Amino acid sequence: MKDVFGSVSLIASNDQSSTLSNNTDANSVCTAILSTNENTTRIPFVTIQTDKRALTHEEKVTRAECIWAMTTAQLGFSFNSSQFLPEIFQCMFPDSQIAADYSLRQRKLSYVVSHGTSYYFTNELIKDVCKAYGFSLLFDKTTIAGVRKQLDIFFRYWSEAKNCICVRFYKSIILGHATADIISRSIIDSLKADGIDITKMLMLGRDNPNVNKRIEEILNKEIIAERKKKSSSMLVSGLISIGSCPLHVIHGSFRKGIKCTVWFIDEALNDMWFWFSRSAARRQDFKIVANNINEISCRFLNRFVDS
Repeated sequence: MKDVFGSVSLIASNDQSSTLSNNTDANSVCTAILSTNENTTRIPFVTIQTDKRALTHEEKVTRAECIWAMTTAQLGFSFNSSQFLPEIFQCMFPDSQIAADYSLRQRKLSYVVSHGTSYYFTNELIKDVCKAYGFSLLFDKTTIAGVRKQLDIFFRYWSEAKNCICVRFYKSIILGHATADIISRSIIDSLKADGIDITKMLMLGRDNPNVNKRIEEILNKEIIAERKKKSSSMLVSGLISIGSCPLHVIHGSFRKGIKCTVWFIDEALNDMWFWFSRSAARRQDFKIVANNINEISCRFLNRFVDS
């Protein structure tokens, strides 16, 4: 906890780890040991970068709290694990004034993690969504504690970074009146304020109350108007409409498609699951073969259920 790192900024890596080791790198706080079948890899999970500016005592305390907050988030510690951490650090480092002034407990820790990192992750989400060719917007509103109405907005899109379909939380908006005009305007203003092109919106995910039908109509008109500004064609389409809940329709279509084909996909997946489900030897052989062909085997298939 003493000031042995100099003036630093924090970086949390994307690699998860479970075993810690002593730090030997001058540019990192600590490293993690990641064990595999063949070798052991040392991965930094919290990295600090040196800065020439000298820190005040308050900034050193804040830096120490931020280091622990990033460590908690990266390693998946519970917030309650920090309940008595200030007293523990004071006992461990009685000669450190930073440890004496350290005050990060569970509630403050949750605020640091959520509010301190939300700006960064929201910007990363916006960058990823802007790279996509299109996205679906999912929203839901509910009355929360304090008799307030909360509008939650999500994106479903193809992520170029992760190379898969992602469903990501975007933001929550607190409302008083929650009419269709207010909700639709809140959604449009939020997207435009963050530089997200609303003409890329493909469809709207919602439940079935009448106010949500009106929201879809308003958004559809807005998107058609924006697309007309960009296109000289007279034929401009709006949102794709396949019902109130797209998941149910698509799931039913997928199930119908499986039944109509003669590929027996469901039976093949079930056979694969049963083949590995009760045999440790088969699982070990599968991992050996996967490693030999440079494939990463993280987990086995869940059982396929044709519901």
